[in-house]
Amino acid sequence: MKLRVQVDKKSSTSEGFPISKIVNEDGTALTTLDVQSTEFAFPAFPDSIVTDFLFIASTVYAVDKLIDRAKAGDGWTRQFEVEIPVISPSAWQYASSELNDCVSFLTGDRWKFEFSQLSRQLFGKRSLARHSPPFFKPAAISLFSGGLDSLVGVIDWLEANPDQKLLLAGHHDKQMTGPFGDQKNL
Repeated sequence: MKLRVQVDKKSSTSEGFPISKIVNEDGTALTTLDVQSTEFAFPAFPDSIVTDFLFIASTVYAVDKLIDRAKAGDGWTRQFEVEIPVISPSAWQYASSELNDCVSFLTGDRWKFEFSQLSRQLFGKRSLARHSPPFFKPAAISLFSGGLDSLVGVIDWLEANPDQKLLLAGHHDKQMTGPFGDQKNL
């Protein structure tokens, strides 16, 4: 399935993120990306690679949720060719093979990314700077889904490094309250 992310050149959400749609090859909009930038807390305005990565990850998440696996030839493995406009297309094109392999492994699908030049900033500097907490430098960063495997990894690390700071990185979908509640409780 060929998909393209289309970024509106002028319109933005109330949080300053450009209105972005995922469209199929005939130009039909399948969904609008709703990245809530006020939820992000960066110690300083992030560089282009960081903002590009967040946009790519948001696109992957949306496509993965949007496209039903039952429509795949084998009932599971979907095939995606996705064009995404980014701030630094040459850097992402250089890493595209590794990104294709990584996302394919994580989702169980086949992904191929193409990158084009983004015509505007993804985030307004003000929208990202509003909620920045005091910055601390962790000794390590761990993905934290709220599931048992990430919890065990965190417990193991904390037991081996009792005097070190660990940053937990997770995400939640407001439509699926269970994982976010689990993350907060744990």
